[in-house]
Amino acid sequence: MDVSPPPSRYWTMPRFFFELCDGGEVYHDAQGTNLPGLTEAQDRAFELLRKVIPQVMRRNGGEYRYRDLAYTVRDGTGRQLMKIRFELGTPAETESPSAEGDQH
Repeated sequence: MDVSPPPSRYWTMPRFFFELCDGGEVYHDAQGTNLPGLTEAQDRAFELLRKVIPQVMRRNGGEYRYRDLAYTVRDGTGRQLMKIRFELGTPAETESPSAEGDQH
């Protein structure tokens, strides 16, 4: 006796969720996006990142201040599938503790 469910009449695309992490702030995607597969989800994450960079620049007054941005792609269960990270600008340099002690 076959107990498998009947074949679906319609093929449904998987839903992907794209979280933006800007420094310490995380913006969750509550709706998600239906896409054919992981390659398309990766393309979408890069597209979203390209769109958010100019917005970040405007908030910084056009200056290249250091920002650590990332898009995390998750499936419908919340499992992380990939993370695309982008560092904008140059981190502020800090003096090493040994540099102060070496001056005589």
